[in-house]
Amino acid sequence: MQFDYNFPGPIQSLERYLRILDYDQNKTVYDMSYQICKFQLNDSLFLDYRPSQIAVCSLLIAINIFERDSNKPNFFKTQNGMKLLNTGIWNNPEIVSLTGYSIEMIKEPLYHLSNFIKQNLTPNRLEGFNIEAIKDLKDFELP
Repeated sequence: MQFDYNFPGPIQSLERYLRILDYDQNKTVYDMSYQICKFQLNDSLFLDYRPSQIAVCSLLIAINIFERDSNKPNFFKTQNGMKLLNTGIWNNPEIVSLTGYSIEMIKEPLYHLSNFIKQNLTPNRLEGFNIEAIKDLKDFELP
């Protein structure tokens, strides 16, 4: 029958990305990003994206929530009194070369996943973040 039960899901990619961003020893970020990966299974919209894209987005959201809760004010830029998701941790030449994903390639799933979390989770863990600003993200520019 030749069934293959070993497919690459978002969790395998998530574990790799945690190591790349040096958050692999942070249990809170791991748990939060894992739960976000599981939560996205509730909406068929996310079937349009690769599991590795979902992993990137889950991780970026989890890191931003963790850093906000850790009161790291220099971690964020603000716009109109709201925090912008810090995508600079991903949007740089080193990360793009290691992962193959630029910010342009993940901004659509990041926007959809952020909105999904904002609308469906109570309490809203993304309160205070400007989700609409994700639409305006651009790839880094080489000097």
